[in-house]
Amino acid sequence: MKHKLKAIMLAMVSAIFVFGANANADTISIVSDTAYAPFEFKDSDQVYKGIDVDIINEVANREGWNIDMTFPASATCVISTFITVAMAYSLSRIKFKHRNGFLKLALVLNMFPGFMSMIAVYYILKAFNLDQTLLALILVYSAGAALGFYIAKGFFDTIPYSLDESAMIDGATRADIFFKITLPLSKPIIVYTALMAFIGPWIDFIFAKVILGDATSKYTVAIGLFSMLQQDTINDWFMSFTAGSVLIAVPITLLFMFMQKYYVEGITGGSVK
Repeated sequence: MKHKLKAIMLAMVSAIFVFGANANADTISIVSDTAYAPFEFKDSDQVYKGIDVDIINEVANREGWNIDMTFPASATCVISTFITVAMAYSLSRIKFKHRNGFLKLALVLNMFPGFMSMIAVYYILKAFNLDQTLLALILVYSAGAALGFYIAKGFFDTIPYSLDESAMIDGATRADIFFKITLPLSKPIIVYTALMAFIGPWIDFIFAKVILGDATSKYTVAIGLFSMLQQDTINDWFMSFTAGSVLIAVPITLLFMFMQKYYVEGITGGSVK
């Protein structure tokens, strides 16, 4: 309990500091070593507008951005969680030919970042006329879920196989064992997998930018916020960008605060063989 209070206090102090830096300066000078020119805020009223959510919504509506990332992230979370958990359960419980070879191959493939296949994935989507769509984002985010099974597999390995054998003696099928016995016992790893699957699409910028291209009406919140930093808009919208960056972190923070118990149990339970 003492450590939780310290963590909550630290998070509150950090949030207050960020918002204070956005709102309590009469003069804010920002010098960039990139292509953006140095600029200066001298009007405190303009600075205070930086933490107004209505301003961010106004910019998004004017530019036609789809700043609501809830649907793509939620859809990806559900699909990826089911794929990962089903894959991990199969590899933990079912013995088949070349199983060990597949585990080694998956471990090697996990060493390479997904961005290496970004261009190839884009041309495949374009061939199927799926580029510049949110459906393409969901497919891309969910497609790599199967390779993230190692921690979930480690968790399933800790569940006694005798439970499966007892259920089989009573006439249960593999599906009955998976849905009625294993999943209820696997709440921690399901929560951990779901959190990881939700965070990826929520904060992703590179894949979303490449796949959506110039379809501004479907821009996600990450692309929309980055657009505020262009050379012709940074002077007007930098403070809105910083405020928006804090606001989009709120859902993830709340999820971790309410589910940290299951998250810790899931990651520690699946990390020991």
